[in-house]
Parts: sequence; C-alpha cells; structure tokens
Amino acid sequence: MSTRRTATAGATALLLLASCSTGPSQEIRVGNAERSYRYTVALADQLVAHTRETFPDLTFDLNKQAGADDWSACTDENYVNGGQPEVYQWGASRYLTIRPADPPGTVQLIEPIAHAYIDAGWTIRRDERDQVTSPSYDLNKGGTMIGFVARSLDAPPERINTLIIHVYGPCLDSPNDLGDFDPYDPDAYFDAH
Repeated sequence: MSTRRTATAGATALLLLASCSTGPSQEIRVGNAERSYRYTVALADQLVAHTRETFPDLTFDLNKQAGADDWSACTDENYVNGGQPEVYQWGASRYLTIRPADPPGTVQLIEPIAHAYIDAGWTIRRDERDQVTSPSYDLNKGGTMIGFVARSLDAPPERINTLIIHVYGPCLDSPNDLGDFDPYDPDAYFDAH
C-alpha cells in the first residue's frame, strides 16, 4: 500500500472516530456546569430575598450550611465515590426559620411567594400542600425546578416554623472531572478550568 493511501485511510479512520463521539466536549460541559451552578445558587438566593419582600412583617432566619449547594445524579446509575454520573444536576437548598410563629405553620406562605414566579411563566409541577407531613409545592420552567416544603401540618405547637426552598437545575452531561468538585470551595473547581 502506498504512503498516500495509508495517510488517506488514517485520516478516514480519525474522521470516523470523531463522528462516533457523542455529547459536547469537556470544555463545553465545564462551561455549562458553571453557568448552571451559578444560576441555581443565584435563584435560590433570589427566592429567599423575594420571600422576605413578600412578608416584610416576618423575620426569616437563613440557615445555609456550608457545602449545601452540590450536584446529584439525574439517573439511578451506579458510580463510585470520587466518580460522577454521566448525567447530573445542581441543587441548592435554603432553610428558613420564621418568626413570629403566629399563626403556626408555614404552608399558607407558599402560594404568595410562588405567585410572582407563576406570573413569570413557571408552571405548577406538583401541589401537595394538603399533605400532613412535609406539605410541598413544586414549580418547573425549562428543566429547572423550585420546591417549597412547609412545616408539617401535624407538628406540635412548640415546633419551630420552617420553610425550605429547594432549587434543582436541569440535567446536564457531566464533565470528566465533576467528582473533583468541592461544595465547600466551588470556585476552585471552576477556576481550575
């Protein structure tokens, strides 16, 4: 076989291999990861600010644990610690305690908070505000979910009033090194790219 034919066959093989690869490049996956992470965290913080604006007569104490904003798998696939799933999503949770606790409970706060988001095109994904244990209400838009979890309706009167706000971003293809993400230092992961 001539050198020219060998070079042509090699180039064809490279093109076939390149056309067989699926999904976006590592660079694109990392860029998508950072944009989605920043959006998910910012939306969770925006929801806390909106909650405070909606009920200015109540005090909402934020209990945000360090490292609470992290990724989770979108599927039930198995992966080992330090690894990552093929498809994942970002999650950000904000735990609010509310004072004064009168009337007891927090389920009645959800609809007024959610109203502005529904007006902005979010749709109701699930309404379980009548559920006795952990009443909840979920909104969805473009693959992003906002979830509210109120104080249980059967909680004793002395139980602290709480409202939990969860935000889950859309499912994305994982970067090759997502397992290196440290929820205690997210900027380190994104700055390394």
